[in-house]
Amino acid sequence: MIGSNVYCSVEDEKGFMWFATDKAICRYDGHNMKAFGQEEGYTESGAYHIYKDRKNTLWFISFNFKLFRFDGIRFHEFTGIAARPCWVTEDSSGYFWIGTRNCTFYKVEQTKIIDSVTIIKSEINYNILYNFIVTEQNEIIVSSYKKRCIITKFNDIQQLGIPYKSDYSLTVRLFQMRNGNILISSHQGLYNYSPSKKILKFIYSLNKNEIFCFYEDDENNLIWVGTSNGAFCFKINGSKIISCKEYFRDKIVLSIKKNKAGIYFYSTLGFGTYYCSYNSQHFSKSDGLKSDDLHIVKNASDDIYFFYRKGVIDLINKKRLKKMHQKIPQKELLLIHSVIKTNDNILYIHTNNYKKLFQIKERNFYMLQHSDSATYAYFENKSSLYQYNWNGIIYRQYPPKFIFNKPYFSAWYFNIGEQLKLGHFRPYINLGDTVIYYLIRNGYLKIIERNSGIYFKADTTCPYNTSGIDLTQNGNVILSTKNGGIIIIKGKQHNFINESSGLISNYCNKIYYKDHKIWVCTNNGLSKVVLNNEDSVINIENFNSNNLLISNEVRDVLEYKGDIYVATDQGVSIFNEAKAKESSVAPGIYIKSLAINNHDTFVNNYFSLPFNQNNISLTFSSISFNSSNRYKYKLEGIDDEFHITTENNIQFASLAPGIYKFIVFAQNNYGKWSTIPATINFVISPPFWRTLWFIIVEIIVSILLIYGGISYRFALVKRKNELRQRITDSELKALRLHMNPHFIFNTLNSLQSFVFMNKPLEANNYISKFSKLMRWVMSYSDKQEITLQEEFDFLNTYIQLEQLRFEESFVLTVEIDPNLDPQDIHIPPFLIQPFIENAIKYGISERKEKGVLTISYIKANDSILVTIQDNGPGRDEVKRIQDESPRKTESTGIKYTEERIRLLLDDNKIKHPVIITDLYEGNMPVGTKVELIIPILK
Repeated sequence: MIGSNVYCSVEDEKGFMWFATDKAICRYDGHNMKAFGQEEGYTESGAYHIYKDRKNTLWFISFNFKLFRFDGIRFHEFTGIAARPCWVTEDSSGYFWIGTRNCTFYKVEQTKIIDSVTIIKSEINYNILYNFIVTEQNEIIVSSYKKRCIITKFNDIQQLGIPYKSDYSLTVRLFQMRNGNILISSHQGLYNYSPSKKILKFIYSLNKNEIFCFYEDDENNLIWVGTSNGAFCFKINGSKIISCKEYFRDKIVLSIKKNKAGIYFYSTLGFGTYYCSYNSQHFSKSDGLKSDDLHIVKNASDDIYFFYRKGVIDLINKKRLKKMHQKIPQKELLLIHSVIKTNDNILYIHTNNYKKLFQIKERNFYMLQHSDSATYAYFENKSSLYQYNWNGIIYRQYPPKFIFNKPYFSAWYFNIGEQLKLGHFRPYINLGDTVIYYLIRNGYLKIIERNSGIYFKADTTCPYNTSGIDLTQNGNVILSTKNGGIIIIKGKQHNFINESSGLISNYCNKIYYKDHKIWVCTNNGLSKVVLNNEDSVINIENFNSNNLLISNEVRDVLEYKGDIYVATDQGVSIFNEAKAKESSVAPGIYIKSLAINNHDTFVNNYFSLPFNQNNISLTFSSISFNSSNRYKYKLEGIDDEFHITTENNIQFASLAPGIYKFIVFAQNNYGKWSTIPATINFVISPPFWRTLWFIIVEIIVSILLIYGGISYRFALVKRKNELRQRITDSELKALRLHMNPHFIFNTLNSLQSFVFMNKPLEANNYISKFSKLMRWVMSYSDKQEITLQEEFDFLNTYIQLEQLRFEESFVLTVEIDPNLDPQDIHIPPFLIQPFIENAIKYGISERKEKGVLTISYIKANDSILVTIQDNGPGRDEVKRIQDESPRKTESTGIKYTEERIRLLLDDNKIKHPVIITDLYEGNMPVGTKVELIIPILK
């Protein structure tokens, strides 16, 4: 993230997290951070406030008090007010409010100011606004510098009775909860104000900590407060606080937000942003652990023991920390090497003092001593006790005997070989009475007990240094390694599971097997490998500090009664696997970048490319904060099935001509795939000399050049004349429809109304524009082409006449691609006007409220893509109105114009030059969009 001072955070509708810092505006998808600036239209260096309105539009306020709106691609500065905006919000009716530094408030509908009010005009220079709320009672509650907290209903001003000290510098903050009540901060703590009942009540003291932000988690009935000394989480019952917990002590928390995945984001001053999931429970030193650096976790009945290296033990029972801090009862410093659990729930602790072993039984400690000075570890099965030392010597006692809590050993032993010396042993695996497995540096040692003696076999074929061993229910050996992931050994077959398979890391500390699941502890998190009955991998899920763990350095793991206990170098994490998976959300997916022939290209949904632009490179990313960076993709046109990968960059080199569709999904840690994929469509045209028609034509032309050249030329001339005649006929038909009598009749009626209403200036303006329009019609009718600027002038005059005729019942928005040069580009005349006429006549004119007409021009290869969009009732509703009308009309201008465009473009290139789309929000029609392709004449 650019900038360690983070003032605000917001989640947008796609799932991106936005952060306002002192350096830049940043957007985060869970993996990648993008900073926005001049290139995207944001002219400031940072921001301190972000607001997402009900239409999912993001608003940003810079440190220079400039207000920007983000439309999904670019930033646009709001310049409709002279004062300096410092806070924005919405009221219950959906109106947008802008508050300025001098306590002037502007009520905005869309982008138009419809009302304003200034509070305490006599004290503008001192009454500096911090934030404000517009209540359902149409009251503005203001937090300001001098007046602290006041209520205004336009000119009716009332000050809330919140005590404050005149020399106290803390700022009053306001927050409106979903029940309509408002939380207000002061130097004493928190107040709760009910606008409907006009009741103000003090509810909690925060010891003069300055409050910077609030967040309401209504799903869990929590209120979060960010202060100058950390974050406080309150459990609310009505208006009463029943519990409080503190986080991030000694840090200034400026913003708290929770996204759709249930992950909290804490933005701080000077320390960036922290985020974590509360689907898991964490314990660290600040919660009562002796230390954060844990080593081993074991259970004895319902007691979960956590072991530290330096001989200290902590206990958790029923997910509650028991402050045991038990030390092994020895004066000298003892380091714990391993802990063994027996079938009768007894824990044996092996330390660096080889003469002493310790036992935990029913939370009591016992020390077991023996005379041998070289013993390294101690364990038991149902019938025997075993020990082994650094020199590879295994001691065995049969049957096991205890004399005064000391094991008694027989005098015999056996040596397992010189190649296994030097402390290569690791913890053991016990299989009943007859088979025991030991971990060695590059494999494992198998010892078999029979009536005829004891046999052993060493498997040293593992290509990596081993770190852990376990057995599946089928008796297959599982090895974890330091740099190669894990290995499942089935006889002579070695199945490697590593990062390319979906494992979170190849560096594994330990493994733990239970119920067809392998839990893999790594330096980058925890992986769960799910096996089938044949010990083949079904699925891999990953957990790390982005979702459920307190740290990525996982030392040990234990599954007990559906809960997962994880020992890390930063404390303990406990989560319920089923509940965490159930509450997870599917990740989003988007295309980050696209390169065609190694040239970066703006990402679009569709590309039509020539044959020599056939090297495609795509980079994509998931929008998820618990994602495992696992994707599946395919390129329709080449692939029939999806490919699974952990890479987020795919290259397709030298694609053959054809139609392609790239589809990619993302998977999160819980195995959930994206519900909606990211897609891009490609059409790569073949070179003309490789097309079938060209080969046929080449043969025909060769024959005709010899035997029928003259006939071919006559036919070509005839076809050209016919095509020219069709174009001429179409142009004449379209010309007749340019300014139809109905339009002229309406125009004269409007002019007559201005005269009758004694409005000579309006009538003169109307006549001037109408005469200009008619002169252009007469002038352009004889031309085959005009400049794009001339077309703009003609359409602008026509729309101004329509606006006058319909009494300004609609607004016009025009967007022009900066790659278009209106003075240099030539197009056929009168192609766009019929569609604009249709949008006004059948769309906007049918609305009771103010209409919006949007026209955009985008350059697309050798053509211009023109989009005309209105917010009328839609074609179905217009057809119903026309059917009920005694005078039905049919627009033939659209039909002839579409035929004319098709002839100009050539049918073989673009089959649908005009596309009309009905727009809906849910099941409600919200307008009509027309897309037409206009050829650029050369």
